[in-house]
Amino acid sequence: MTARLLATRYTTSQMTYDLCRLRLNGLIRRIEHTHTYVLTPDGIKVAVFYTKLYPACSGRWPPPTSPRLQPAYARR
Repeated sequence: MTARLLATRYTTSQMTYDLCRLRLNGLIRRIEHTHTYVLTPDGIKVAVFYTKLYPACSGRWPPPTSPRLQPAYARR
């Protein structure tokens, strides 16, 4: 599934490396006796931050329907 999202090959070695880096940085933790990972509170904050940052970097910020859109900004 991950390979389809990335449109490229994604090996188990790459997945292991990525999970290890996320765990060492405190963004995820492993549930004992399973192969399942969950986000830590810091991981949730980082995920929300990047979710909000992406539209700003893609040139679509603020959204056109945003109530906080300033009239001067809308005219530009």
